[in-house]
Amino acid sequence: MKMAGKDIKQEEVTERLLEETNGIDENLFERGHARRMGHLENYFALLQRQDLYGNFASYCEYDTLINVTRLGPILRKIFFKHPILAHTIIPKNYPNHEEFYLDKAYLEQAYPEHDYIKVLPKLHLNDIIINEQEQYKDKISEILLQFRKDNFEITEQVTEMISQIRIPICHPTKPNWRLLILPEGEGKENFKHIVYISNHCCSDAMNGVNIFKDIADGLSQSVPTASNEDNQLIYDYETDYENFSKIPIPITDRIDYRPGMVAMGKFIGTTMIMNYLTFRFKDSQTDKIKQDTRENFHYNLNITWDQLTKLKPILTKHEASITGFLQACLFITLAEQGIFKDKKWNELGFDMSIPNDNRKNLPSDLVEEQYKYGSNVGGSHYSFLLSSFQRDQLWELSKYYTGVIQNADYNVGLGTIMLDMVYKKQNVDKIISESYLGNKRGGIILSNIGLHEHKGSIGIQDLKFVQDVGALNFALVVNVCSTKVKGMNVCISGVEGTIGDREQFKITCDALKTFIQQYCK
Repeated sequence: MKMAGKDIKQEEVTERLLEETNGIDENLFERGHARRMGHLENYFALLQRQDLYGNFASYCEYDTLINVTRLGPILRKIFFKHPILAHTIIPKNYPNHEEFYLDKAYLEQAYPEHDYIKVLPKLHLNDIIINEQEQYKDKISEILLQFRKDNFEITEQVTEMISQIRIPICHPTKPNWRLLILPEGEGKENFKHIVYISNHCCSDAMNGVNIFKDIADGLSQSVPTASNEDNQLIYDYETDYENFSKIPIPITDRIDYRPGMVAMGKFIGTTMIMNYLTFRFKDSQTDKIKQDTRENFHYNLNITWDQLTKLKPILTKHEASITGFLQACLFITLAEQGIFKDKKWNELGFDMSIPNDNRKNLPSDLVEEQYKYGSNVGGSHYSFLLSSFQRDQLWELSKYYTGVIQNADYNVGLGTIMLDMVYKKQNVDKIISESYLGNKRGGIILSNIGLHEHKGSIGIQDLKFVQDVGALNFALVVNVCSTKVKGMNVCISGVEGTIGDREQFKITCDALKTFIQQYCK
């Protein structure tokens, strides 16, 4: 190879490449085991870099006791097929990256080239299982004690404690998620309850559900133990790299999130109007996670499978989806609880954001083989008139909201920060931070990840999906997940000061539960 009229030694080329790629071996790029983050992946990474988001957690209850030592060989097989699960982010300016991303020098310039991700060099089972990790040991002990006090059930007290766990996005030996084992009885080995905890980097709610199913499949198939002397070792990249599939390209390279000029103009205009005319909770200003001293309250509203089967024909009759129905019930309950009684003259609407799984917009073979895991979501944001939240309009509202949800453009909002004139010219971390911080909260995120069952010798009895809103400008986050055994869980999180104190929050959620259950008889 020649450069500037003279020979360049291979060692110098390799050294230069390592410097340009933050030390990633060029072989990883050639094998498809390292690449830059896509736009959507970078968005969730910046939420962590700028301390705007905590974690989300998916909860599973199996119908059979499982020994934790069986997980290693199963995870090995899953990682080989889906190496995105074994990634870490390679940040700029490591190991001083946390200060670097918050520094004015970083925030005042554009960085159109996103950070890299790569497959970790080695993983042990205790890198995945959070229970014995030193950083979290005290917190996990408190969670396990609460779990035992609550008769080995996932209660609001347990989920509130788990929501406080933070997972770093740039760890040299551990991935961007963990599994928490909640053992039955006093023993540490056998469990039915398992929790998937993620910082949202290259991960979404379906990752948790899918890994629970894949673990159940592995247990049913009796995956053989890996042939290595270290029974904690899941893989060693140096000897196992040929077993790994390639990390798939970002979903934003397959689905174009970027809006056209008309859609972008409409989105910007609507957003400006909504910001001026929507309801805001008075004691609810957004702040960074580490600086926010207010509590997050949780409430788990369960609709049994028997109740759900009685509700479904009613929804069909009224041409409503469960998500549209829940949205109407939420709005009406808030109105009846007097939440909007002190609104200002210009507070005419109330926000709703609906996340969407973009996997359904990909060819089915790609979803199964490549995009089963990863960050593959979109989201749509609306504002609805407060004056419409009347009980006698329940079914009319439910049908209308269902139509809005079914016909929404779920990519335009996130797509605006993926436009060349935005990310190539401006610092996206700064744009997002300034738009999120220092605002009064208003509105709801409602995420329904659907009905799931698992057929096999190991069955899934119950699923929950829980997250807090972090620094997003919403007051409540409502996550819905269902099974045919224990029914539908509607997990509600709210920041202290939005819907009053803990007692008022519970009163409001109890009223919502009563409202929904009257249609399940």
